[in-house]
Amino acid sequence: MNPTDVPHESDFLQLFMVEPTTDSASAEEVWLYRPNSYELKTGDETLLVTIWPGEGALSLTWTRGDSPILDLRLDGVASWHIENGKTRTYLEARFGESARAHPLCIQVHPRWHVSWGCDRS
Repeated sequence: MNPTDVPHESDFLQLFMVEPTTDSASAEEVWLYRPNSYELKTGDETLLVTIWPGEGALSLTWTRGDSPILDLRLDGVASWHIENGKTRTYLEARFGESARAHPLCIQVHPRWHVSWGCDRS
């Protein structure tokens, strides 16, 4: 992945409004190539988004209490886009032409919402 297709680390901080965590084994790696986990909580729900920006990979886990709502792991992200709008903020993972997949959108404000579709033509 071309590093110019990745927003700056501060853009991810602004989106998620929490500092990322990383395991101690990856702590010395360059931000772009280590797993960066952002954990959001509201009530009994938790949204954990882990991204490997330069590797084009993400993991998304949404739980309510101890019950999983969504558990998704994706590779092949060609570029990342962050939208900090007046009415909503979201991360969009865009895939390459050969994947024939629509972008995955993870909205974090004002409420959590995940949407994704595939082109089956």
